[in-house]
Amino acid sequence: MSMLKESKSIDWWVKWIASIFLLVAMGFRATTTFPVVDLYLSTIGLLGWLWVGIIWKETALIVVNGVSVAVLSVGIVNHLL
Repeated sequence: MSMLKESKSIDWWVKWIASIFLLVAMGFRATTTFPVVDLYLSTIGLLGWLWVGIIWKETALIVVNGVSVAVLSVGIVNHLL
C-alpha cells in the first residue's frame, strides 16, 4: 500500500499562515506589552484572510476582513504620524 502525499493549494497555506498571524497578534493584545505589534500582525493576518475571501468569492469574508483592514490601517497611519 502506497501513501499518496496530498498537495495543498495556495489558499490552504494562506488561510493557515494568516490564522497564525492573528493568533500571535491576540497574544500581544492580551499582554498589552506591544500594542503596535498587535496592530501590524493583525493587519497581515486580515490581509491574508481578505485574499482567501476573494479567491473563494466569499462575500462575508471579503466584507469583514476588508473593513477590518481599513480600520487597522487608520491605526497604523495614526501610529506613523
